[in-house]
Amino acid sequence: MDQGAVRFPAPNPCPEILSIYGSKVHRSLCVQRIMQINLWLLDIAKAASLPVPLRRFTAFAVLMRCVAHGTGVLEKQKKYAIAISWQRFLLKTKELKPFCMSLRGAMWDRLALNLDAHLKEREEALEEIEEGMKDEAVADKDKLMLQVCKVTPCLLLLQLNGAEECKEIYGTTLSKDLGDSRVNRFVTNDTDNHIVESSVEEVVRKHYLEKEGFNNGVHAEGSIWHTVLGLLFYDIIFDHSVKDVWLSEVQTNPVDLNSRNLYESRRERFDNRFLWLQTASEEDITDAVRITWTAQHSLETSEINWDLFLDEFFFCCPRQGVLAVLRRIVTDYRNCRSGFPDLTMWNTTTKTVAVVEVKGPGDRLSTKQRLWLDFFTRHEIRAEVCHVIGKKKSG
Repeated sequence: MDQGAVRFPAPNPCPEILSIYGSKVHRSLCVQRIMQINLWLLDIAKAASLPVPLRRFTAFAVLMRCVAHGTGVLEKQKKYAIAISWQRFLLKTKELKPFCMSLRGAMWDRLALNLDAHLKEREEALEEIEEGMKDEAVADKDKLMLQVCKVTPCLLLLQLNGAEECKEIYGTTLSKDLGDSRVNRFVTNDTDNHIVESSVEEVVRKHYLEKEGFNNGVHAEGSIWHTVLGLLFYDIIFDHSVKDVWLSEVQTNPVDLNSRNLYESRRERFDNRFLWLQTASEEDITDAVRITWTAQHSLETSEINWDLFLDEFFFCCPRQGVLAVLRRIVTDYRNCRSGFPDLTMWNTTTKTVAVVEVKGPGDRLSTKQRLWLDFFTRHEIRAEVCHVIGKKKSG
């Protein structure tokens, strides 16, 4: 024992310790033997044959997540070479590819970063980025992150339409420090012309109502779009006849909601509903929504905010545009469920809609936000970034 070490009582008597040691040695030998004769491949093949939503409950998926977390620990310890070897093991072992597919994009990104920034192996980093961009399990948001690594300015494999449309407005801020850490505290006038504290999003919402030609709008990010999705596709998403997605009586969502399997296991019904929505009249759509609303109102679900849905908003959207948004969500729910612009504005007279991402001083767009803004623009829905510049209120 090292000098100065504290001696604690042994938790087990010596004979018991020897027994535990012996059993661990025996198990270790068994594991080595199994690995040598490739018996583990039989188990992993069986686990990989399970439906996609159930694979995350297997031992292989749990161990992969543990190893993935371990790479983060190694990076904090600056053991980058070991972290890289672990990341390559997870990404390039063929038998492990069916598991934890949602982790692959982030792992490719960390692998490229470790090679480029820490080991200065730029050529290797470029090769890994190119391989990651070709990985079909990697989502668009992760491909854009890989592209942003900028190992070389010539690498551009995922193209956006261009820079987001931006505008700047001024918001009044208090000139006095109230004793907390907030740098900008915005204020606006309420309906009685009293000065009240407001969020930066409310400053922009009032600007669009007063000066941009809109008469309605909410700060709800993706909630309003998810609510439309839930009401129009409730019977498909929450269909209890779909196999292997309802495992408990207390579930509020199917286990495949957060995966691409959501669409794949219900493809025909989703496609038929989208086809119907393309040509259905406003009256027919309203009736369909009313049926779901009456039957399911107040049931707990992540897809519907029962206090938010406004049918007037849906009918202000270009039909093909809103259906494209809903299709993007259902076909890749995990990667497209978030990142929506902060504000959704509409005009019931002109039947126009706009989505607005609000940025205060020093804020920057995330990868998901850039992708959604680009998507809305390409589908003829006005999408903008509004930067709010603080202007001190005197007195």
